[in-house]
Amino acid sequence: MKKTILFLTFILTTVITFAQLNYNANSIYMAGTATLKLKDTTTFCNSNPCPIGTVIIALDTSGYVRGNKYWRPLSKKSTGSITALNNGLTLTGSTGQLGGTLIKNTTIAQGGFNTTFTGTGTVGFTPSATLAGINLGSFAGDPSTTNNGDVWYNSTSAALRSKVSSINRSIATNATNGLSMSGSSVILGGTMTTNTSIAQAGFNSSFTGIGTVSFSPTTTSSGLNTGSLAGDPVTTLNNGDIWYNSSTNKFRGRQSGASVDLISSTTPGGSANSVQYNNGGVFGGDASFVWSPTQKTLVLTGTTTSITGVMNIRAVSNSLGAGFPSYYINGSGTAAPTAAIDNIGFGDSALTALTTGSANTIVGINSGGGITSGSTNTILGFANSISNLTTGSHNIVIGDNMSLPTPNGSNQMVIGVSGTTMIGFNGSFWTQSNTTAALDFPSTTAGTSSELTITVTGAAAGDIVNLGIAANAISGNPTLIFTSYVSAANTVTVRMSNISGAAVDPPSGTFKVIVIH
Repeated sequence: MKKTILFLTFILTTVITFAQLNYNANSIYMAGTATLKLKDTTTFCNSNPCPIGTVIIALDTSGYVRGNKYWRPLSKKSTGSITALNNGLTLTGSTGQLGGTLIKNTTIAQGGFNTTFTGTGTVGFTPSATLAGINLGSFAGDPSTTNNGDVWYNSTSAALRSKVSSINRSIATNATNGLSMSGSSVILGGTMTTNTSIAQAGFNSSFTGIGTVSFSPTTTSSGLNTGSLAGDPVTTLNNGDIWYNSSTNKFRGRQSGASVDLISSTTPGGSANSVQYNNGGVFGGDASFVWSPTQKTLVLTGTTTSITGVMNIRAVSNSLGAGFPSYYINGSGTAAPTAAIDNIGFGDSALTALTTGSANTIVGINSGGGITSGSTNTILGFANSISNLTTGSHNIVIGDNMSLPTPNGSNQMVIGVSGTTMIGFNGSFWTQSNTTAALDFPSTTAGTSSELTITVTGAAAGDIVNLGIAANAISGNPTLIFTSYVSAANTVTVRMSNISGAAVDPPSGTFKVIVIH
C-alpha cells in the first residue's frame, strides 16, 4: 500500500499578518482567520527534524496523525480500523456512544463534579435475583449539602432518605401498626402492633363523606374509649361530641346545644316484676300489673268493677289457685271467687254467676246466664244466651235466649235465637244423623221400582232425608231415579225407579243418608 502523507507547509513569516499557528503541549492551534491547508507529498519533510518554522500534520499508513517538528503521533484516526467498543460503550459506524453491557466492575471518579442527565427520558435500573439494580451508597448520617430530589442511605438510622420540599425525610419501604403499603403509597389500614397515641395538640380529627367507622371489642379490650374528664369540657363544644365525666361517672354528650347525660337512670316504679308505665313523666309500677318470669305470664289482678276505656283487661279472682285467674276483657261485674279459674269473659257481666267452673269462654253482655260450675263451655251471644245450663260441660251455644235439648247436659250444640232450636229459629229444634250402607238393588223391569231399607237411629216419620247415591249404581244408568224417606221409626227406605223401556240391574254400591229431625 502506497504510503500517503498529508502535509501542510506553513511559513510563519509569510502569514504572520493574517493568522498565527501555534504549538503548545502537543497541541496545534491556529490564531486569526487564516485557512489551514493540507497538501499531499511523499518527499516533503522526510528528514527528522523538519525545518524550523514548518508545521506538519500528516496521516501515516498506521492510522496515526503525526505533526510538529518531532513527527510524534498525535492520535489514532476514527476509521474502520477501530472495530469494537465495550464495557458500556458501543460503536455505530465510526461513532462511539454510550450503551452496552458492562464486562467488569467499573468506577467513575467524579472528582467533586456532578453528573446530570437532562431532557426527557427515563434512566432505568434492572435488578436480578442476586444483584440490586442500583446502590445509592451508605453515609453515616445525612449529607451536609443536599438538593431536592437527592436520595441516599443513612447507615446511622438504617433508613433510605431523600430531600423533599427542602426537608430531609425518610422514605417508607414498609408500613406497620395500622398502616399498609399500596404500591409506593402508605395508606391507613392494617393491624396495630403496639399501644399508640396520637397527640392532637389542640387540632381536630374529622372523618367526612359517606362510610362507617367501626370498632370491634373483644373479651379483653373495648372497641372504643372516649377518654375521661373530671367534669365537662370547658372549650366550645359541638353537637355530637361525646365524653365520660369522671366526677359524675356519667357518659355525657352534646345535643341541641346542651350537654346532657347520654344514659339516664331512675328508680323503677312499683315492686319487683311490676310492668313499668309512664306515671306523670316518671316510671310507674303497680302490684296488680306484673310479669311472672317463672311462668312467662303477664299477670293482672284486682277487683275493680268500674273500668272504662277502649279496651281493658282485668282479673276477677285474686290468686293463681290451681291454675290462672279468670279475666274480664272490656267487662265489669261481680267478681268470681278464686275457685273459678281459667275462664275468659268478653263483655260486661259475662261471668256474673260463675262460682267454681273452669275453662269457659263466654262472649257477650250477660251471656253467661246461669252457669255456676259448668266447664269447657263456649257461649257466644248476649242477654242470658243459655237459660238451662248451670253445670254442664263441652257445650257450644251461639245465639240469644237459647236452651239445650238436655238441660245441664254435655256435648250439645245450639244455634239460634229465642227458643229451643239447635239450628233454626223460633222453637224449631233440628238434629241430624248420618248413616251409610251397602245396597244391591235387584233387576227391575221397565216402568217398575224396587225398595231397600237403611237403619237410622232416631229417624222418625216426616223427618227430612238427604240421600247420597252410589256412583257405580247410577253410572251408565241414566233412566234410574233414586228417592228416600223415613218409612218407620229408625228406618229409611231407598226407592229405585226404572223409567226405561227395559229391565235394569245396577251393581251393589254404598249409599249415605242424612236425617234431620
